[in-house]
Amino acid sequence: IMKVEEGMTLDIYISSVIPIGAMFAMTLWLGNTAYLYISVSFAQMLKAIMPVAVFILGVVAGLEMMSCRMLLIMSVISFGVLVASYGEISINWVGVIYQMGGVVGEALRLIFMEILKVIFTSGTCLWTRHSLVVSAAFEFETSELKKEELL
Repeated sequence: IMKVEEGMTLDIYISSVIPIGAMFAMTLWLGNTAYLYISVSFAQMLKAIMPVAVFILGVVAGLEMMSCRMLLIMSVISFGVLVASYGEISINWVGVIYQMGGVVGEALRLIFMEILKVIFTSGTCLWTRHSLVVSAAFEFETSELKKEELL
């Protein structure tokens, strides 16, 4: 990871901002599609696994350190989600996969934002604005594809 002093370059934009926008769009697309297959309450229960996904990806990216204490905490969270989800009467695995894809997308977005924050030192407003523009472009394209599928 290197420090950037000259501002937002095309290389940083392509390697950092576009993936953040893409992950945000993926999160919205997969999360909203999951609601077609599973109940809102069940989707919310599955979203509770988010801290575990963020931590695991943070460890993989080298932003977090694994410890026995954190492993215990993540195990308790995972067990809680498992217990809460056990009562679901009809589990539609397609919806679960969509929802978990959305959770992974959101966790990746948060990790990418943290990496970009480390790389880019001129503040959060600039790169947040850029990632929202990219996300809007991905969302527009996704909605256009959905319209074509419905016709």
